[in-house]
Amino acid sequence: MKTIALFTFAFGCFIAGYMVSSIASNSSISDDQLALNKSNHQPTTHLNALPACTLEPTAVKPIEATRNTNTNTKADLNNTASIADDKNIESMLDRLDMLRQQAGNGELVAQQFDILKKAIATNPQFADDLIDLLYNTPLDSHVFSTALTALQTLPAQDLDFALLSIAEQYEGALEDAESREKFLALLTNTSGTIDSKPTVQALLHIVDMDTVNASTKLEALHLVQPHQLFEEEKLSIRTELNQLIDHSPANEAAKVVPQLLRFSDQTHRSAVASDLLSQHRANPIRNAVLDSLASGDISATEEMKNTLLAIANNPNDNLNHEARAILEYAFELNKQEYDQLAVKYIR
Repeated sequence: MKTIALFTFAFGCFIAGYMVSSIASNSSISDDQLALNKSNHQPTTHLNALPACTLEPTAVKPIEATRNTNTNTKADLNNTASIADDKNIESMLDRLDMLRQQAGNGELVAQQFDILKKAIATNPQFADDLIDLLYNTPLDSHVFSTALTALQTLPAQDLDFALLSIAEQYEGALEDAESREKFLALLTNTSGTIDSKPTVQALLHIVDMDTVNASTKLEALHLVQPHQLFEEEKLSIRTELNQLIDHSPANEAAKVVPQLLRFSDQTHRSAVASDLLSQHRANPIRNAVLDSLASGDISATEEMKNTLLAIANNPNDNLNHEARAILEYAFELNKQEYDQLAVKYIR
């Protein structure tokens, strides 16, 4: 029995020694492998990287929540990296647009857009690339609108020069609807008066085009200043606008009124307004004239006062109250005129 016990004890020691040796060997290999891996791979940082693992019991509970937030694709993860890491303006805009399309990224989009604007303001090459991109990108693309907004970072003089330079390239292609819309979109974002004579003539060409709707014509006219035109050109514009008023639905015709008044000489403006206030005109058109009177776009002449008095004193005119309000607000009334209005409106 003693012999058996001694043998058993010796065999157990042998097994234990073998296992300790094996574990030590494996541990050495693992350390070497770890050291090799560290030397071959640089650490990567993502904004949404997971926290490091720990064996503490309290770290086990959040695993389920973390599992649900890790369903993003690789592209989604890359989109959260700073846009400043990119050196290509088109790629920067694409990534910014992808971020915008993802829900809950409003604050991040704002931060990244600020980075983009700073990059454009400090790197002339980015600004040049952005101008090229605006020319080659379709108007209905999100990239176009983002690029146009980003370009506002430039000083006003540089911005206007850039936008006018691009717009000039479309002046010979205005018969094409997309080119025409892009031309107007670029000019609308300029900060000052458009002084280029060829560009002004291109805008007038849009007004003369039979295939262009009233809204587009008004958009083009808004970019033209009356003092830039000869009297013959202004007469042609007034003729076109009068036709639009006569042949457009009332609500659309009302939008034409301010431009017709703007391109009418100050001496003739009262006569134009009086005609538009005639009772046979639709109420939206007449209201547009009253709005122009209230804003001071039409001078408070004696002719205008007489026109408004006739409306205010006519119980059958459904704008008599509005006419009275304009008279009291924008005109000087003598006692007789005021008393006449007061009698009409005693309740």
